[in-house]
Amino acid sequence: WVNISQNTYTYDDNNNRNGRLNQDWDGTQWVNDWQYTYTYNANNNQTSQLRQDWDGTQWVNSSQTIYTWLSEMIVINNIPDQEMFEDNSLVLILFAQSPFEGSTPGFSASSDTSAVSVNVTVDTLHIVPAANWGGTALITVIVDADNGTSDTTSFNLIVHKVDPVITYIEDVPEDQGGWVYVGFLPSYHDSDTISSRSEMYSVERFDDDQWVNVASGVAYDEYEYVFLCPTTKDSTSLQNGVIAYRVIASMDEGIYLSLPDSGYSVDNIAPSVPTGLVLSMTDDGLMISWDESSEADFQYYMVQKSADSLFETDQYGDITTAESYYLDIDYQYGIVYYRVSVFDYAGNEGDYSNVLSTSILGAEAENLIPDEFALRQNYPNPFNPVTTLRYDLPENGLVNITIYDMLGREVKTLINQTQDAGYKSVIWNATNDYGKPVSAGIYLYQIQAGEYISTKKMVLLK
Repeated sequence: WVNISQNTYTYDDNNNRNGRLNQDWDGTQWVNDWQYTYTYNANNNQTSQLRQDWDGTQWVNSSQTIYTWLSEMIVINNIPDQEMFEDNSLVLILFAQSPFEGSTPGFSASSDTSAVSVNVTVDTLHIVPAANWGGTALITVIVDADNGTSDTTSFNLIVHKVDPVITYIEDVPEDQGGWVYVGFLPSYHDSDTISSRSEMYSVERFDDDQWVNVASGVAYDEYEYVFLCPTTKDSTSLQNGVIAYRVIASMDEGIYLSLPDSGYSVDNIAPSVPTGLVLSMTDDGLMISWDESSEADFQYYMVQKSADSLFETDQYGDITTAESYYLDIDYQYGIVYYRVSVFDYAGNEGDYSNVLSTSILGAEAENLIPDEFALRQNYPNPFNPVTTLRYDLPENGLVNITIYDMLGREVKTLINQTQDAGYKSVIWNATNDYGKPVSAGIYLYQIQAGEYISTKKMVLLK
């Protein structure tokens, strides 16, 4: 075998041939003749071919071929992120590279939020955010080619809020009402630090049919502002007290108004505890008195009466009064407990006073002598089946107390004996002289003590 020529091939990592070297045999060694160098794109398509010849000392370029590969895929031009102000619209022209001359690409678009409306007319994208909306939306644009291929690009749309935004209206805690905190986000144009500029915020309250300025402050590029604002009324059990507010931003670029928002104030502080409770016996009943409340928003006192010191027995019900005393004309001799609390106009109830018991009147009640005879109204009335009759004796003597029906027939003799002077009481259990229950209806009870005679009516329920 006699050597004539040889070719040496090289390949890249993608197995693409990137070189070819041709050499001739001169009888003793291989001598360079010519070589090719090849290049490729990312898709492994050949992009160039370079031929070089050997002149005996070096390689000399001979020829070069450049290849341009036409894609069958349509390619849409990227769109950078866009910024705009609220309550404005944005128009963008769309572009795409098509592999076919004369073809018309079809564009469409969508938004990831319903707050931003998008619409495409031929190659023009129209973007319209909702009124007063601010934030970030992802806009996606799709192009479709005649050959069925498509391409997609996306960009962020940032809509800046030029109007301030109320974030909350809250009651000022632990106060007696009349104030709220109004928190709000600043205008986009509030980007200046504290300086000699006159940018400001004002909070207005809607009173009846007009907006009234209630608070103002300097703008100084704060992330969030909080203004202390007065209310015209508090929220109570009788009214919700809801009041509308809005924020006005006075910026160098213009005047910007927030959307109105509502809130209410509450009186959070309960009235103080009543002091100076005193019990005393009078001819008309038991008097409970206390020191007058100094609360500016005082509404009324509540007197609780119970047969037990823990007030677990609600047999008497609660009594309300605006006076700093209460006359218990239904007081029965025995141990009864009283306590008093204060209510304000917000419905707050203060703590109860110390508890007083009629036990402190025991000795006094026994020793007191009325000034005159008296027959008190029974309690309770109407009743079922037990009621108490109270009467006053200013002197010792024979006492007779009898129950009659409305026809004047005697039903029951409760007392027929001599008694000492004093404040007295007797219980009737709605039975007759034979111990049998009587029917419901109106009954008369009469006292005769000496020359004193008095009669009253009472009602028995079944």
